[in-house]
Amino acid sequence: MTWMDKERLRKEARRVRPEKARTFNAFWGYLDDEGTVELALEGPTPVEDIADKFEALARARERANGTEADRAIGPDARMLALADIMAIEAARLPAVQEFRSQVLRGRLLKPERIAAWMERQARKDGDPTRWEVVSPGAPDARPVASQSSFFEFLPYASPDVSQTIHKPVRAGGVLAELKGIAIALARRYSWTEELAVRFVLTGGIPLNRARYTTTSGGPYLAARMIELQVSPRLSPREVGGVFSAARRSVLGPSTRDRAITAARAELGVFGTGVNDGRSWLDAMTAWNRAHQERPYSDVRLFTRDVRQAYKRITGMDLPWIGRRREGGG
Repeated sequence: MTWMDKERLRKEARRVRPEKARTFNAFWGYLDDEGTVELALEGPTPVEDIADKFEALARARERANGTEADRAIGPDARMLALADIMAIEAARLPAVQEFRSQVLRGRLLKPERIAAWMERQARKDGDPTRWEVVSPGAPDARPVASQSSFFEFLPYASPDVSQTIHKPVRAGGVLAELKGIAIALARRYSWTEELAVRFVLTGGIPLNRARYTTTSGGPYLAARMIELQVSPRLSPREVGGVFSAARRSVLGPSTRDRAITAARAELGVFGTGVNDGRSWLDAMTAWNRAHQERPYSDVRLFTRDVRQAYKRITGMDLPWIGRRREGGG
């Protein structure tokens, strides 16, 4: 480990931290007064340790000042104009005109009336059709087991477009016809099917907003994945805004994720490997034996660094299963 005193640590921290001089000096003075600087100097990674403390102070300062705000990316003027153009063109399609003329009698619905209209039309259409999967081949192929049967559903949006309701449809009925039109519109204009239904019934103009979905990572928060759907016309800055909103939904509004060094990452992996029932002191002894160039002399520092590294990697606290008498559990 390279020798470092307080002044050198201050210079290194100033180099890696983005705060302006006045804020940096205030943070440093606070950490020095509470003994954090001296504690960092006792560990094998003092610069990273003190940078973590600066990060925590920066987050606390943002929360106190109310500067943490969501930045939702709404449609710009170009996207709004494009939505209007697509709606005008879609309204001229023969299938849309015919449905509105013959089924709606030339009168568009109000959004809050969609659900009631769906119920009335479903009763008129009759019981929904239950489809069954049949074996391919001979004309006399018999349906397979009943668990292979299914309904077709017509999705439509709630009045505030916050929810999607699915209505089973009868083959050959009006709702099935509406579903066919909605599917064609969704493919043509990259709309969702439920908003295409809303457009046909109400004239409400769908907006192709940026969307994101998340995939489960099991118990590890950091293993979750985010998938974005954005227009190629968005700028890199706008795409970054969409990703930031998605990331906040997964990690929380105040979470920041700084890069982790290879040395700190190695410590987190090592801690997982020795989490087999041994004590923290025994774990530190094993570390020192395998890493003679970066030994620890204080089990408290070793415990802290392992826990911090594990959480930086996984997003979770380390569930230590060993004995707790040395260094805490």
